[in-house]
Amino acid sequence: MKFRKLLFLFAITLFVSKTYSQCSSGVPSTSIWGTIDDFTLGVTIDSDPWDIDTLKVTQGVDTSIIVQALFPKKQNITSPINGTATINSIEIQGVSNLPLGLSWRTDSVNASSNTYHPQNTNGRYGAITVCGSTFSAPGLKVVNVAIEGCGSISGISDCAAQPLQLYVLVLPGTGSGPVQMSPPISCDSATVQFNTTLSSTDEILNPVSYSWQFHDGTTATGKPVSKFYGAPGNYPVKMTVEISEYYISAASTAFTGGWYPDIEELTAVQDPEPYLKIDGGNGWVSTGGAGSGRNKSWTGLNIPLTSDTIKIQAWDEDTNTPIIGSPDDNLGTVSVYVPFPYVGGQFGASNNNHASTVTLSIQVAETLVYWDTVKILPPSTVNPLVASNGFTICGGDSTELSLGATSYDLVKWFKDGVEILGETNSTLMVTDAGFYNAEVVETGSICPSLTDSAEIIVEVVSTPTIMVTSNGGLYVDNPNGFDVQWYANGSGSAIPIPGATADTLATFNPLNAPFTVSFTSPLGCEALSAPFAVCVAGISSADATSLGVGGEVTISHEDFYLNSGFDVAWAISTEADGPVTDMTSLQTAIDNGWVIPSSNDSGVVLNCGSLPDGVENGDYYFTPISAEALVIDSIIHQPNVDSGCISDAQLCLDIAATDGVLLVADSLIFTFPDGSTANLRDIVPANFQSLIPDTINKALIDMLPSIVPGGSLCFPLTGLYSGNPNGTWSISALNVGTGSLTLTVPNIVSTVYADSCPLITQDQVITIPGFTVNIAPNSSSSVSFTLPPLPSNFPTINNACNVIGSATMLSINCPTGISDVIDEGSLTLYPNPNNGSFTLKMDILKESSVKYSVYDVAGRTIFAKDMGYQNGMIYENINLQNNLGTGFYVISIDIDGNLIQKHFIVK
Repeated sequence: MKFRKLLFLFAITLFVSKTYSQCSSGVPSTSIWGTIDDFTLGVTIDSDPWDIDTLKVTQGVDTSIIVQALFPKKQNITSPINGTATINSIEIQGVSNLPLGLSWRTDSVNASSNTYHPQNTNGRYGAITVCGSTFSAPGLKVVNVAIEGCGSISGISDCAAQPLQLYVLVLPGTGSGPVQMSPPISCDSATVQFNTTLSSTDEILNPVSYSWQFHDGTTATGKPVSKFYGAPGNYPVKMTVEISEYYISAASTAFTGGWYPDIEELTAVQDPEPYLKIDGGNGWVSTGGAGSGRNKSWTGLNIPLTSDTIKIQAWDEDTNTPIIGSPDDNLGTVSVYVPFPYVGGQFGASNNNHASTVTLSIQVAETLVYWDTVKILPPSTVNPLVASNGFTICGGDSTELSLGATSYDLVKWFKDGVEILGETNSTLMVTDAGFYNAEVVETGSICPSLTDSAEIIVEVVSTPTIMVTSNGGLYVDNPNGFDVQWYANGSGSAIPIPGATADTLATFNPLNAPFTVSFTSPLGCEALSAPFAVCVAGISSADATSLGVGGEVTISHEDFYLNSGFDVAWAISTEADGPVTDMTSLQTAIDNGWVIPSSNDSGVVLNCGSLPDGVENGDYYFTPISAEALVIDSIIHQPNVDSGCISDAQLCLDIAATDGVLLVADSLIFTFPDGSTANLRDIVPANFQSLIPDTINKALIDMLPSIVPGGSLCFPLTGLYSGNPNGTWSISALNVGTGSLTLTVPNIVSTVYADSCPLITQDQVITIPGFTVNIAPNSSSSVSFTLPPLPSNFPTINNACNVIGSATMLSINCPTGISDVIDEGSLTLYPNPNNGSFTLKMDILKESSVKYSVYDVAGRTIFAKDMGYQNGMIYENINLQNNLGTGFYVISIDIDGNLIQKHFIVK
């Protein structure tokens, strides 16, 4: 008779350690051991089984739980012998009914395989580790631990099985729940995507299927799936998850040896009593005895498969009588490998003692059902847009759109379907034409609504442009038939001209210039033209019809009416091209270099030496054109910075801010005429640079003028930029805050002084109008201004007063024998351009009188020299560095009365 009561006492304390790991010996866990003084049969359970003795795992979270045990060395028994038995070994054979996804292992340090020996020091301490991630439904699971203890008393040894039950509480997973819906709540209608957080931790051993049932009886399978909901309402959704498992449903064995000779079976003639122990990955499970016979089979088994390797252990059950019996005979273990994916059938293996098989089947191990609800809400309703100034406004006016008095959680404004960023108030100020609407969410709702689009019509009256009629009157092009009113404001204020309401102003007094004109639409929208400076073209004449050697001709102009600061220049054109009559023919004269200024108030004195290069003998038209004295083409003159002709202009910067401004320090950038840049840190004094943070708030902006030496942000242009200051400058900045930033630059006054610039005889001053730029929250902006070249001593055409007078023809009969006295191809001036020092090279063909002179584009003689009689190749070194400033110059060479010229540029 076996020791059916031979058992050991587990003194169990549970500790839960959660870690993202599978059952690995390296999983870190902290253990708490319990102590007990009195050993009794069974397991001592805490009075609160939900506290210590219940293993708690969270659905979908990787977990490692160590169940630790203190094994007794002795056990009191009363049958069949009364006494104290010595416990020799304790074997943990298996753990079954674990929640799906969890597995177990024993302590690999204190255990030899799964067996502990309490008589050894370490053999008293053991542990089962339960780990993995479960997808079983929340609830309490009862887990069975199969244990066998072996002991001896009075020379008799025996073993007995003792089951141990553990409780595993599966807690619901965290997050939004197993059913995922996107979106879970919508407005009007929506196509909802369904998915789930549940998935198998082992898709091969535990395949999972998903099915969905919707409110209207339709179904779907798999994940993800989608469903369209077309009307407001609450729609239930049912998700069913079936978790399957492979299991051993049947087994068989054929014994060939190993059960004899034995005290129970002395020879092979005596049949064994076979049974099998099968390990599908979660420990040994016994099929139980089945009577005598060498070939046995078992059906109705339910051994879950958690590994692709199955171990089969064959046993012969002996009678186990205390006196003559013997322990069961172990016929050895064989392993069966299951190739996955599984295709069904039997699997077997054999050794010298038995050939055993198992039959695999699949079953639904657990069915999980979850419900959720899709909510489709009706849209919000909003008031129509209201315009404070109506929906039609004049250009430059504004109207305020508002949503009425309803309270809103969210407002977005759109223009032509594009969101207007930063506008989140219930009102919007509008100045531009377009279709405007708002998306709003009313307080207490989550559904946005779009208002109807309101079309804002901005009636922009085109600005009138005053033009000159063929007979000298003024007119405006007025295709829309707007009301017209002409004004004279030469005295400084606009004065309506009585009766001047037609498109044409046929007669006027030039002394009342400049003139303006206004358009007024039927809606009352008005546009005013720019002041029109009247320039009346005059006539020209000459005091002779031809220009010859040694002679002079004065070409004069009269009857021109010019604004203050204007003068007359002369454009030359050939007889074949005709006189200059428009900007195209004028540009040709400019490109040829055939434009010369007047040398007095009424005209210019010409001689053979003063004619521009390229004007040869023949008939030419000299056409008077109006020009503004202070407008200059930089190609004609660009002063060197070191010449003394430098502007003394200062750039002052005023920065104002409202609360919330964050000016990015390195984004306040000055861009110079050559494209190079400097930011705020670069231009402030060195001892102040480290005080500037990456972003500057309003408080620091207000302090800037008082901190910077000098008390203001004013900088000389030549201090900011060491190159030529003439050209375009720009200033840009980025505001990343919520307030507004304002940059103001006052008028820039640029002066070049005559006492430092040898190219001018009186100071020249130009004022560049100041400007202001506002930089909205989270945006950037830039502005620019142009510093014109100074000094300006060459009159060029002024497009604002484009007047071309009548031409005078003049025959040029200057000496033509130049080729007899010089090899024209040898005439070279180098370098060109130069700095005022250069070499003149020429080959004189016969002994001749040679003179030369240097003059500027205004005809003023800078230097002259008589070289006497020369013959052959001549190299004349000329150094006029102290006499010539930057600009265009002409060297005129007189060889026995024959003139030849070369142009050169001084940089």
